[in-house]
Amino acid sequence: MPPSPECEENLAELRERIAYLETARRDILESLDLAAKSGDFRLSPGAFDGPPTMLREVAARVRRLLPVTSLAFWLVDEDTANFDLALCDPDGEARFMNGEFERLSDERIVALALNSERPVTAAGSGGCRHVVHALTTASRVRGLMIGRLADGAGGLPDASLALLTILLQGAASSLEGHELYKLLRTKNEALREGLRRLAVQEEALRGEVAARKAAQGKLELLAQAFVGSLEGMIVTDASGRILEVNPAFTVMTGLSAESVIRRRMRSFLAAAEGRDQFRLMIAELSARGRFEGEVTGRRADGRLFPVWLSASAVRGEDGRIVNYVAVFHDITERKEKEEQIRHQAQHDALTGLPNRTLLLDRLGVAMIRAMRRGCKVGVFFLDVDDFKRINDSMGHPVGDDLLRAVGQRLEQAMRGGDTVARLGGDEFVIMADDLRDQGDVARLCDRITSLFVEPFMAGGIEHHLTISMGVTVYPDDGDEPNMLIRNADLAMYKAKEGGKGRCHIYTPQLTRHAKKRLKLERLLRRAIEKDEIEVFYQPQVDFATGQVVGLEALARWRRKGTLVLPSEFVPLAEECGLIGAVGAVVLRQACIQGALVNGNGHRIRVAVNVSARQLEQSGLVETVTESLDRSGFSPELLEIEITETALMRNEDRARVVLENLRTMGVQVSIDDFGTGYSSLSHLRRFPIKALKIDRGFIQGLPADQNSASIVEAILSMAKSLGLFVVAEGIETPAHHDFLRSRGCDSYQGFLFSRPLPAAELEGFLNSRSR
Repeated sequence: MPPSPECEENLAELRERIAYLETARRDILESLDLAAKSGDFRLSPGAFDGPPTMLREVAARVRRLLPVTSLAFWLVDEDTANFDLALCDPDGEARFMNGEFERLSDERIVALALNSERPVTAAGSGGCRHVVHALTTASRVRGLMIGRLADGAGGLPDASLALLTILLQGAASSLEGHELYKLLRTKNEALREGLRRLAVQEEALRGEVAARKAAQGKLELLAQAFVGSLEGMIVTDASGRILEVNPAFTVMTGLSAESVIRRRMRSFLAAAEGRDQFRLMIAELSARGRFEGEVTGRRADGRLFPVWLSASAVRGEDGRIVNYVAVFHDITERKEKEEQIRHQAQHDALTGLPNRTLLLDRLGVAMIRAMRRGCKVGVFFLDVDDFKRINDSMGHPVGDDLLRAVGQRLEQAMRGGDTVARLGGDEFVIMADDLRDQGDVARLCDRITSLFVEPFMAGGIEHHLTISMGVTVYPDDGDEPNMLIRNADLAMYKAKEGGKGRCHIYTPQLTRHAKKRLKLERLLRRAIEKDEIEVFYQPQVDFATGQVVGLEALARWRRKGTLVLPSEFVPLAEECGLIGAVGAVVLRQACIQGALVNGNGHRIRVAVNVSARQLEQSGLVETVTESLDRSGFSPELLEIEITETALMRNEDRARVVLENLRTMGVQVSIDDFGTGYSSLSHLRRFPIKALKIDRGFIQGLPADQNSASIVEAILSMAKSLGLFVVAEGIETPAHHDFLRSRGCDSYQGFLFSRPLPAAELEGFLNSRSR
């Protein structure tokens, strides 16, 4: 049976109520979900440093409520009542959102939103939609929000819009609260500043009270300081009569207070200078109010002692001096230390002898005295022969003992008025004045030399020493102390050139020679800087094949178009420390030329000479490495030539350097073999690959039997040791035939070729290889 109309009507009404309740339930759930997503609507004003930070937080919450792509907030300027853009998210939309604000203002959408408590939706440019909402509080409008809705966004849920209203009202309240917060903070800071000023005033008052208390105790403190001071103190009246002395004054001088009261202060000073010193002190005190200076005091027993005096004038209210206060410091110990320092500054620390400073002073005085008396002054410059060898082999303690012993023997043997000084190292200078003629000078030379006949004891053994000595005489050889010493030094080096244990009297020619060498040294330095050092190459020829197998690099100095040979500038370079620079130039050019020659189809060794000084200096291995690396020259084709003498001067260092070169692949040969003191068996301890027979043994061949025997012996022993042998100085066919018949490996000399410049070398080698 169908339902009655009345029943149908009741069912329809029931369905409508169920649908309404379902819609209400869904809206409530959506609102709760949105509220959970948007977070706390309350924004604490103290939690943000300003509106931009707060608005960024609001924007983040709005995005959780609404599907917006752009958000912008404008705040009302309190001074102008204008709306200023405070935040745009993202920043790149600022120009667009400002334009939308102007358009919506013109369309009165902004006014509508400001007068409404609900959000307003409006059409935007380009078909977009905006939601517009005011930021208001109960008192006034704080700002405006415009949100650009995402494309395709449908209708906005009422719950979202309601939550938006709540959120923005809370934001407006927070902005208002932030302004109040700033105002309160400003007031609080002003209050704190006031409290701080009060505290400063309170501290000032406390300081004033403390100052008054300090002033009250000042007299007591001064009295205690006067009594307890370690410095002697005197108080006098305006006339200089002593009123008070402290206990330290009594301890310092031995004078009791009773014995000096009412006496004048100058009575305490030395009698010889007391009056003058006192007058000077009074004049200074009157003019400047204080005096400071060294004076001589007198103790109770009459002994004098140095005193540093500091005195001040005390003036009354009318500006006139009423008292003097003097403080005395006994500087006896300081003066002794000063004397000790002065002695150290003028004496050699090792031997205790006068040093150059004191020698120059005494020599200057002796020269003045000699000029007045019409006599002479002799300067004897001594250098101990081979002292470096003793020092290196026996050690520095033994060397120091020897220097002390030499100084003592010289000082004991000289006259009382003579001066024995040590300039440094193993160099001593004796100054003898009151000499009459050259005979006195010669006798003194013999006397000094005889002092070294007896041996010196050091390190538990006897040492027989000799000296080289140079002599100058005033006024003959100089009129200035430094000149006399310098000329005596030149004479000493001239004596050394003649051998050990010699004496040489200075002549003006030595100075001219020294000036010439100095000029040559300057020119050589400039030559290195301007690349005037060239390298010539003398071919080395294989006896068996007649082919060039090697080149010896020989340095030349092209000076003003003229070639200067090594014998004229290499010794100078060694003396003045330039040999390392010259050697580096030669090595660098030789490696470059070697790379060029061997790059053109040849296989030829290049030999470079290294002096004893280069071997002793650090950096030789590094220089070789750098030259090879820069040139690309093969290490196996580089040969370093070292003389026997250089090898024997410092065997340990030489062995280390040569082993490093061998590790690199560089060959080592002995140059000028036979002129030194080594033997072939001795040389076996070094990584030697070749020997070069000195030209001195070649010149007499084959007629000179001694030279022939020596050469044959060298060749025989070298072959037995597996050493390659080169003969230098081959100038005649007889030389060539003799050495070839004895099995010599190769040779060089004018018979085959003179040394060639680099520009001629390639052409020469090509012509010989055909």
